[in-house]
Amino acid sequence: MSLSHRQRGQAGAELLALVPAFLILGLICWVILASAASWLSAGGAARAGARAAAVGDPARDAAGRVVRLGGPDGARVRELDEGAAGPRVRVSVRAPRMRRGPALGWIAVQAEASR
Repeated sequence: MSLSHRQRGQAGAELLALVPAFLILGLICWVILASAASWLSAGGAARAGARAAAVGDPARDAAGRVVRLGGPDGARVRELDEGAAGPRVRVSVRAPRMRRGPALGWIAVQAEASR
């Protein structure tokens, strides 16, 4: 059974209406992936900073070598009070920028570690 010309046009219009939904879904997936990558990077930097602080080296330098996604100004490293488990370091990282598209600098994640 063949579709009439009008029915084929209706299917095209419905498909066209789905395109913005797919674009929004793609952007949401990008935000989730960028946030997860930033969080993992912050966690690694916090652990490296805590290890460095435990042996007397500057935590900021060690954490800064680990963080790559946030760029040179994208990470903030803060040494907290030394607890029973040793020195604690908190690292805050902003999500990376895309080459083309929206900036995700409004997404910031934190990780804290002690050694």
